[in-house]
Amino acid sequence: MGPSSRYHQPLLGPGHDRIAFQIRLWILAYAVNIAWSLAASFARCIGKPWIEVWTLASTVIASVSLALWTIPRFGTAGAIVALGLGYGVGFVTFAAISWRSGIPFGSWIRRELVPRAMVGSLVVGVCDWVLTTGPLSVHLPPPGWTHGAFAVLLFLPLFAISFLLFGDTQRLSRMVWQMAGGALTRRSQVPSS
Repeated sequence: MGPSSRYHQPLLGPGHDRIAFQIRLWILAYAVNIAWSLAASFARCIGKPWIEVWTLASTVIASVSLALWTIPRFGTAGAIVALGLGYGVGFVTFAAISWRSGIPFGSWIRRELVPRAMVGSLVVGVCDWVLTTGPLSVHLPPPGWTHGAFAVLLFLPLFAISFLLFGDTQRLSRMVWQMAGGALTRRSQVPSS
């Protein structure tokens, strides 16, 4: 088992080395998509649907054009790279059109998106290091459910502590308690049969 094989095994288990890299690419591509797609929906809601239309059109054109070149050369990984780069083109298109339309998303990107993306990436990197190459990795259970549970138990507190600075952990905690309280209230009001 080479170092590359050991690196991909912690969550997927043996025999999945060929797709581990593709999963990582897909996660990055999807993160770029999320960065602008929610904001584009907001632009539609405030009466500027063309921002979303042009953003989606540029994404599709870039993704298809790149896929025609990357898929024959790199297969599935090429398709994911083309999609991720297409999402990136969409993000740039969205930012440019929003700025020209007078929607101040630049400050949101700078103050909200970038710091959270950096902190989230740091937390994922730390968890990846602990699970794959850190001194603790040799003492972890073999790949499987227990290993996955350990990864979750490591990730969640690190993520929550890291996002305390932004107030996100507190907002999420309040929301969870409100939802749980609402569900318990509704359940207690349902007459038993």
